[in-house]
Amino acid sequence: MSAKSMALKLLHAGAMALVVSASGNVQAAPLSISDVPLFLNPAVPPLNMIIMGRDHKLYYEAYNDA
Repeated sequence: MSAKSMALKLLHAGAMALVVSASGNVQAAPLSISDVPLFLNPAVPPLNMIIMGRDHKLYYEAYNDA
């Protein structure tokens, strides 16, 4: 390892130690996170309905590669 690369590694380690020691006791602010998606508006009724049928097409293969 050359002297230049060793000096760069020591400089990097010293800079990181300085950043960590200068940060002190930092805490995150509390977040208020919504329980429902933000794009939903409770005043608007849903516009689509899912209908599931039990007909003969449930038993077909999705891909005919047999």
